[in-house]
Amino acid sequence: MKKVRIISTVVFLIIAIASLSYAEVPKLINYQGHLTDKGGNPITGNSNITFRIYDAESGGSILWSETQIGVSAKNGIFNVLLGSATVGGIPESVFSATNRWLGIIVGNDSEMSPRQQLMSVPYAYRAGSVEAPSFKTYDSGWFYVTSSQSYNFNHNLGTTKLLINLYFATDTSGSNMTVVPSLEETKGTGIGNNGGQVTNITPTSLTVSTSTSNVCRRIIYGSVTMYNDGYYRVIAVALE
Repeated sequence: MKKVRIISTVVFLIIAIASLSYAEVPKLINYQGHLTDKGGNPITGNSNITFRIYDAESGGSILWSETQIGVSAKNGIFNVLLGSATVGGIPESVFSATNRWLGIIVGNDSEMSPRQQLMSVPYAYRAGSVEAPSFKTYDSGWFYVTSSQSYNFNHNLGTTKLLINLYFATDTSGSNMTVVPSLEETKGTGIGNNGGQVTNITPTSLTVSTSTSNVCRRIIYGSVTMYNDGYYRVIAVALE
């Protein structure tokens, strides 16, 4: 396996689902990064990535950990929701103190060094126990999808500047859930034969289109599984 490194961490954001009370919302942190090989070349493909939160910059204790399977990167860019592979999301107790660091392991490589300090996230995260965040959000809920189809939704968020995550699962309870990155720069382009994406965004609506063959491809430790139907879920957050 190629040695990879993460060179550009971009954004942390607490995601809340508007249709639920805040106490019921899984605690998720949006994380975007950039993968390259040892020569600095951006990587396109799928990787299993383990994320860990520590209480120290080196050594220390692991307060939380999860592995996200088949994380997709395009031209090096990947986007995940930390906590989406953990029932209930990241426990609030993880941020009982402000000194927290994120460790990242790609595939079978060793953990990246140095760890990345989480600065303002703990304050925003724990603020959720007092009041809901002010971000306007949209949650489509789980909906059945098949190949070569388009699905239209009215998000009514009043902007096209959206942070969008597209999920796949094998049933409406979220079994075998995986995050399918839906980057704004891919809208309106071809989607190939494995997966789906947001193909159109307006201030009030969005369209999700599935590929001509499979609605999702999962890679688990080198084993590839194709799904020609299943369930998608769209969560969008207005960035203005």
